[in-house]
Amino acid sequence: MRELAGGMDICVTSRMEEALTQLRTGGGDVLLLDLAHAEASRSAEAEGPAVLLAAAGGRREIDGLEVVPLDEVDAGSLFRTLRCATRRGESERQYRLMFDRHAIPMWVASDDNRFLEVNEAAVREFGWTREEMLSMTIRDIYPREGLAELDEAIAKGRPDFEVRGSGSAGIQKYRRKDGSTFLAEVTWTWIPFRGRSAALVHAANVTDRVKAEEKLREADEIWRSLLEHSTDIIFILDRDFRVISVNRTAGDIPAERMIGRVIFDFALPGRREAVRHLYEKALRSETALTYETMGYGSNGQTAHYETRIIPIRRDGETVRLMLLSADITGRKLSEEDRRAQGREWEVLASLGMKALAGAPMKEVLEEAMLRVAQVLDAPFCKVEEACAGGRLEPRAGHGWGTQAGEAPAARSLERAALASREAVVVVDFDDETRFARGPVFEAHGVLSGIAVAIPGTEGPWGVLGAYFGRRRGFAPHEAAFLGSLAKLVGALVKR
Repeated sequence: MRELAGGMDICVTSRMEEALTQLRTGGGDVLLLDLAHAEASRSAEAEGPAVLLAAAGGRREIDGLEVVPLDEVDAGSLFRTLRCATRRGESERQYRLMFDRHAIPMWVASDDNRFLEVNEAAVREFGWTREEMLSMTIRDIYPREGLAELDEAIAKGRPDFEVRGSGSAGIQKYRRKDGSTFLAEVTWTWIPFRGRSAALVHAANVTDRVKAEEKLREADEIWRSLLEHSTDIIFILDRDFRVISVNRTAGDIPAERMIGRVIFDFALPGRREAVRHLYEKALRSETALTYETMGYGSNGQTAHYETRIIPIRRDGETVRLMLLSADITGRKLSEEDRRAQGREWEVLASLGMKALAGAPMKEVLEEAMLRVAQVLDAPFCKVEEACAGGRLEPRAGHGWGTQAGEAPAARSLERAALASREAVVVVDFDDETRFARGPVFEAHGVLSGIAVAIPGTEGPWGVLGAYFGRRRGFAPHEAAFLGSLAKLVGALVKR
């Protein structure tokens, strides 16, 4: 044997464990096994390359291992076989090092979904030891709610990586040892592994990325809701005062024709410089400004617009300007009404930006109640969620004290608002025949109020209302303000 090996060092042992120890510790490069030990060669392949020696029978393969017949081999051919096996072993050791040290969790799985090998990143991510994972199946790392779907896929012969070749299983939800879960983007490749076909799986943790994408989608929904339901024209400008977006047509000018244009192009020629001065002032001072001007209206006529310029800040710097522009031509609004409407839109814009910034829902609702109380001079207001059994549960409020949690009367203003597409108003409960005042309203001396439904995914989510201790009528812009705020809350609660 030493002569056939061409002078290569040969360590002879009669025990498989001793041979494997030599491979693990670097005391050997390739393992020569008698054909009688073919079954043991599978465990040997986990530690390094192996070559089977047979008395006769011709060169062949068993489970991917080369079988060398001693009666047909000379020193040169055996040396070349061992040299090839040694090089293959070095290549496999380098690959094993890359597999073990890879930052992304990886594992090798068999056709019957058992773990054959796992890397260090998988051990860190899942929390089980390597030995524990090698005694487990893929089913053990799925959360309870995902097992039915996995079992159905396995029963059909199509688990998430059961297709030969390579591909992606998309986003999968996995379970750690401590019971926590994470989302991973899963790809696989089928490879030969220890004489069998197996799946090499990459599972990159994308939980933070998915949450960020979901947050962006929610913010986009809130913003689209504001644009869709606004009664005013809403522009977003860059720092060069060019239109980035606009929610609808202004006068006879289609919205798409405004994109990319400087906003001053849509002011009447004699007013452009004055308008430019106001926009530059808002950008420099970083404070909201309101102005009235004449501009292009419908049918080639001029129109009177009231516009509020609101700086949008990021990282302490104004990066955009938002314009809320109302066509007030033909209106007969008092000065107080116009000021009130400006305050209402400022509240909507402020709350909308707070929601877009990802503020917690409870914080946004509580601020909304405080701002409603200020803008409408309402001593009482609240947001209630429609719950099972017909209950209305308060989620935020102002002015109620310890009685805020009491349920409204069965025949109440709030319940009527749930069933209506418009604001429901009571000018004076003493003259009201449709609704009962209820014990909470009685205790607080509520005499009038206005309530609107908060839209949900499937029917109304709840009710938003403002209530007063005096007889009071409500202007259309006040009902529109509460309606817009209710739609904003509806978009927010989808989170």
